[in-house]
Amino acid sequence: MAYQVRHTLERLAGGYDPDSRALVSKTCGMRTQWVRATTPLARLSVFPWGVRLEARNRLLGLFMPIWEARFDELGPVRPVVFGKSRRGSCIRFLITGSGQEWAICGTTRVNAVLDTIEAAGGPVLRMPARVHRMDPARELE
Repeated sequence: MAYQVRHTLERLAGGYDPDSRALVSKTCGMRTQWVRATTPLARLSVFPWGVRLEARNRLLGLFMPIWEARFDELGPVRPVVFGKSRRGSCIRFLITGSGQEWAICGTTRVNAVLDTIEAAGGPVLRMPARVHRMDPARELE
């Protein structure tokens, strides 16, 4: 939660460009350490400076915090699979150095989102990572 507060303060202090337009905005599901929202309750937006996951409408926004990160904070953005699944329909965003700050975005447009992030200068790995269901920051072999 401290990360969310720090991020909000940085955003208000000018760390982000609030007037920038999203390069792409997709309806998705969202999962962080504090929130789980199924599709179509969340929205993933990719900006020239980074990514944002948020509620799709104002009412849900009262209960769902905004999760956002700049590209320079993110480790490699990559598709993830859970358990024995072979295909990834989720994207993991992991904050470098923290080890615990992550967000999962469930979308059917994984490749399109990864293409946009890569074109905007974000770090992308295309090979899906097999991750632990309860702790997506931890990769399984």
